[in-house]
Amino acid sequence: MSNGWLFTVALSVALVSSALAQCVTYGYCGTDPDSGKPLPCSVKQVPVSIESEVLKGACPALTDSSGKPVPACCDAKQAKVFVSEYKSLITLGVGKDSKCFKNFQNLVCQAFCSPKQSEFVAINGTSTGEGGKPSATEAVYAVHKRFADEVYAACKDVRTWVFGIKLMRYMCGKHGNSNCSPERFLEFVGSIYSEGGYSPLKIRHVLTESPITVGGQKLEPFNPKLL
Repeated sequence: MSNGWLFTVALSVALVSSALAQCVTYGYCGTDPDSGKPLPCSVKQVPVSIESEVLKGACPALTDSSGKPVPACCDAKQAKVFVSEYKSLITLGVGKDSKCFKNFQNLVCQAFCSPKQSEFVAINGTSTGEGGKPSATEAVYAVHKRFADEVYAACKDVRTWVFGIKLMRYMCGKHGNSNCSPERFLEFVGSIYSEGGYSPLKIRHVLTESPITVGGQKLEPFNPKLL
């Protein structure tokens, strides 16, 4: 069996896998009444090409090193909003080149921009948005426990510019720094305004090492290498 044949098979499998993946959100269709933040449209469509330069500030892990356009499940407006949201971390003193920032950014942006979004994100709550289009109000995001643990470990001891207070004092909700954990950290990240959080839609992070099923949709836990 030749190496060339094996490569052809591997490439074919990769292409089929990519073709099966789709977007479950794309663009904005409404506004969260509590926070005033935009809500993504709930969709079932193929990823759309976006310029790498536009995506670079929002989700650099998805960009092409040559600068070519790449498929994504977020548009330019969403990318701009993500960049704006990250500024709150930078304001607190989390360096853009730190392991904490890069991996937290990757965790957040992949949920909305990855061209393989449907492999690990499912929408299980919607409302009627602009033009009668459905807006996503709740999502389930399957995250591998290993990756969640590593992102938390990279951030838990980071100190802010506010009297040297640890970041988790602000990123773990009612649990604070001393009682925080990967689960509680991501619970806060996915909390909406009425729960004391900042997310426009409820994101239920499920930390798992195995596939889960949500509304008949099989999700494989998002499990990238730590950046």
